[in-house]
Amino acid sequence: MLCPVLAVSWALLVAAVLPPACRARAVTGGGDDPERARAIELIKGRILADLGLSSAPTGHGRAASDSLHMEHMMRVYRRSLHRPPEEGGRRRGRKGLARGAAKEVTHYYSFKSEGRALQMARKGRASLQHIRFPIHIASGRPRAANATARSYSVRYARLRLRMMSRRPTLVRIYQLMEPGCASCERRLINIRRLSRKGRHRMDVAEAVQSWIDRPDSNHGLDIECKPACRLSRDSALDVEVAEVLNRSHRSYRNGPAGVLLQHHRAIDCSHGPDNQTDLCCRHSLKVSFAEIGWHWVAEPKEFDAYMCKGRCPNDNRNFNSTHALVQSLMSERADVPSPCCAPKSLKGLSLLYQDGPDSDLYTVATQQGMVVEECACL
Repeated sequence: MLCPVLAVSWALLVAAVLPPACRARAVTGGGDDPERARAIELIKGRILADLGLSSAPTGHGRAASDSLHMEHMMRVYRRSLHRPPEEGGRRRGRKGLARGAAKEVTHYYSFKSEGRALQMARKGRASLQHIRFPIHIASGRPRAANATARSYSVRYARLRLRMMSRRPTLVRIYQLMEPGCASCERRLINIRRLSRKGRHRMDVAEAVQSWIDRPDSNHGLDIECKPACRLSRDSALDVEVAEVLNRSHRSYRNGPAGVLLQHHRAIDCSHGPDNQTDLCCRHSLKVSFAEIGWHWVAEPKEFDAYMCKGRCPNDNRNFNSTHALVQSLMSERADVPSPCCAPKSLKGLSLLYQDGPDSDLYTVATQQGMVVEECACL
């Protein structure tokens, strides 16, 4: 049997797989179950908060029609599906869910250079080009209501250049420390010899980190070639950022949402040989983002969240701890509940989604604790 609190915590996912008429009754409660509808909205709010969003995006950003941007972000999304889980990425049990500790979300961005900001000036055998990217990460993202602090750490930032010249050249990347002028202070960020025509990537993480920390310091980059080179105007900047959200204890524990989240406990389970067992095990639970009205999530269209369901009798070998076994033996007493079939381990789900209510960009992030890996009796 699925524990009542755990069942409510999956109400959002259950509503997503019901037929439209049933789903409408589940979400609205049909006038009979307003608490269920409220719980669903609280869970939606928690997912948005975990992604650092204060409200659901419209799903109609300009990026949706920007084929180059979307093609690149789709490649980033597909790569994220094959990345090994980061340390601490898997969420096991109550620890980390009920404490209100720092939560890390990884974001991937691809920025295009501003308009025709790319210019060339030749001085003897050298050439100088100026380029600027509108970085909207910390300043452009709305602050989640229950995030008490937010910090960003750039994991990588690569400048994509396309060299049109055929001869080798030495390329220096400078960060401008003042608004553009002939004698402005500059800081050398990277230097590399490019020996062939085509696309190249150069690390500029140091500059991007400073722009995120101090948005008003983004005066762009100078690209110096010696001997002179010609670069395409379609330069882009790929950035991976770790966003750390520190939340208050109160935001996790107050109200129904706190109760729901505190009951995602860690326990172990495996399927029966014929997949027909009524004992505690993992069952399929298909979820469609479109059916719950979240069109701003571009990928995946749907996923299997799985759920834990089944009995936890005394002779069941799938107890997570000796305590759970003792509780099962003592459950014949009226004041002792039976152990509950619930997740032992959860893993994250990579999402490609619109990065803010009015954002023109899409990003890739991993939402932790979305997919059940194992079940057991607690």
